[in-house]
Amino acid sequence: MRCTSPRSAPTITWSSGCLTPAWPTPPAGPSYLPPEALSGLGQVLGAAITEEPDSGLTAIRLGFRMSTTERAAPAGTGSQGAGAADSATTDPKRLSLRAVLHYLWHEAELATWSPGMAGKRNWRVVSWHLRAAAHGKMTRGKPLLARLFIPEPFTAEKKTEIAARRLSCWARLQQPGHGQQFMMLIGELKAIEPARFGHKLLVKHLPDAPLMLDDVLLGRLNRHFRDELELWQIDENGHLMVIATFSLSRCGLATAEEVSLVMTDHNWLPYESQPDKLLLHVAIGQHRRFSKSLRYNLAGDKPMASLVFTDTPTPTAAFLVNDEADREAARERATETDTEIWTWAIGEDMPPLPPPAASSPGPLRQRPNSMSRNA
Repeated sequence: MRCTSPRSAPTITWSSGCLTPAWPTPPAGPSYLPPEALSGLGQVLGAAITEEPDSGLTAIRLGFRMSTTERAAPAGTGSQGAGAADSATTDPKRLSLRAVLHYLWHEAELATWSPGMAGKRNWRVVSWHLRAAAHGKMTRGKPLLARLFIPEPFTAEKKTEIAARRLSCWARLQQPGHGQQFMMLIGELKAIEPARFGHKLLVKHLPDAPLMLDDVLLGRLNRHFRDELELWQIDENGHLMVIATFSLSRCGLATAEEVSLVMTDHNWLPYESQPDKLLLHVAIGQHRRFSKSLRYNLAGDKPMASLVFTDTPTPTAAFLVNDEADREAARERATETDTEIWTWAIGEDMPPLPPPAASSPGPLRQRPNSMSRNA
């Protein structure tokens, strides 16, 4: 279990057309997070994600290219995106495109839930926290914020100012140099529609700048993210998040290089399946506190807690299992992390959730050999 200092709100300023958060000195007093080994974070922390205690910065290693001069991800690196590689094999030393989104979602504390959050999340809140989470993250020696674009909430009254800020931010992709540079984009998918040539990916709050997709990339997207696209069709109140790398032509045409999708519910909590979503719904309906586990680079057939209840006397990992082998793997993972376990066998009735502590728990006690996270 990791220790982390509570965050105070950052001040958001504009820099070269991109939002830049500046964090004040955090207040004293620690809080605690569930063990990383219960999610995909444990696989990449310390390898693809390294924290520098002296500088307070975090270095992340990417498993996908950010310019045309870099080699495309080879088979076996597990890019976890529709693009150069479709391999399901994972590399714990480099973050896939999906893992970058999961990491920022985790750092933004959008994967945690308490009853007081109900009805308080929207794109303005989500985008603000994602930008703040990217602060202090470095990749290839440069700030992640310099390579990341998250659309600000769109309003028709300010569409000219918003477009001008976007053009200013994207201008760095058109600067002369050695090779075409890419930028990452995070937003909510609105639609994928036919274009004059190929297709276009439309992102909410970005009405005037679609990402172009060729037929090959669209085919990979449909094949690689079939489950996410089907869940999106079923869940009309959910949000299908997209993270993509893209280039910009001299005329300003944005073309996707690689794309990954993550499905979230109406509370912006990620989920992978209908049972996964139902567990979220029941936990929220019972006013529970929990942390949603995220997969990062972890392969789909690897055991991972669906969520971890943080309002029980001891953190309780909730696993969705298909057979006794899955149940045994869940027991082993819980033993390794010194947590309690709750399992739901898919195809059977959901058992009662583990009861919460008699009163609201204080900060969970830090476990031995925990890793400290700098604010």
